[in-house]
This record gives sequence, C-alpha cells and structure tokens, in this order.
Amino acid sequence: MVRLNLFWGSMLFMDYFSDNTGWCWYIPVNDDTISVGFVMHEEFVKPKKQGRTLEQLYMEQFQFLSEVNSLRGDATMVPNKEGKGSPVYMASDYSYAAEDMGKLNYRIAGDSAGM
Repeated sequence: MVRLNLFWGSMLFMDYFSDNTGWCWYIPVNDDTISVGFVMHEEFVKPKKQGRTLEQLYMEQFQFLSEVNSLRGDATMVPNKEGKGSPVYMASDYSYAAEDMGKLNYRIAGDSAGM
C-alpha cells in the first residue's frame, strides 16, 4: 500500500488486492466525498463479473483490501453525476498514452506517461 500526505492534510491511498488481480485508489475529493475505484486487467474481471451486477462486482472487491476497508467504514455511495442510476462505472480496455509528460499546470505519471 502507498500512503501519500496531500497538501490539504487528507490522505491518498493505493492498495493492491490480496488475490493479486488488481489495485485500488482511495482519493479524498472534498470534505464529504471520497473516490474509491479499482483497476483490474480484463482477464480477471470476466470471471469475477459472471452472474453479478456491476455494483455487486464493485462491492465484492473490498474483501481483497486491508486498510481501505477501515477508512471507508459505513460510507455509502453517492448517485452518479446525473443523479440517477448506478454510481458505479466501468471502463473496459481503457488504455492511452499522453503526447507529453506535462505542461504548466499538470504532470503525468504512470502508464499513461509511458513509464
């Protein structure tokens, strides 16, 4: 797990699944909202998703995490940006590479930066 102190005093966490099928991000967005998401290769998602809704698949991944579970406590999911439907999104086969490593107000890291 990686823990980074952010300048406003919140914590950003990244945790790997105990079954080695992916990783999780935990990012404070504001005082009341935390973004928690998972990244898995398609070969691991397909068998995990069989017979499950997207929300079920999402919630089941918490069993493979350690500290993120204690951080989220009894948190609830917020509606999606349109205010209706599932708050869980999935992007498949999402890959990209940036043309540059950054500009004046941003820097790119990770696989999108070709690292």
